[in-house]
Amino acid sequence: MLRLPKFKFLAPSSIDEASSLLKNYEENVKILAGGTDILPLMKDRVRTPEYVLGLNSVSGLKNIRNGPDEEITIGALSTLTAIVESPLLNRHFSALVEAAGLVGSPPSGIWVHLVGILLLRPDACFSINRMPGESPLTDA
Repeated sequence: MLRLPKFKFLAPSSIDEASSLLKNYEENVKILAGGTDILPLMKDRVRTPEYVLGLNSVSGLKNIRNGPDEEITIGALSTLTAIVESPLLNRHFSALVEAAGLVGSPPSGIWVHLVGILLLRPDACFSINRMPGESPLTDA
């Protein structure tokens, strides 16, 4: 069994603290949200950061809310299930809700974070549910 390389774990509790730590450690830090991407890469020694910044304790990153100027904020740690079940997003962004419901399998939606799909996995479009023979790159 492969083990993780040694690293220092950073656990900020606020967005400001996380931003500051990211700025301070720049090239030597990797972000851990769900962990399904970074941890296997670390075990295989593809990524060997000196610091790992965990986001799970950062308040506000799981929220989906309406802002004071009617903007809608979706926290980076919002799960696909939270997006699909959000009355706010269903009312205003039905295409996003539909797309979130098509990614992966229903059980994965409870732990897959939006940030992981959008930023960390450029190949995520290939895990979208579709009919056999349909191309992931077309509307067919």
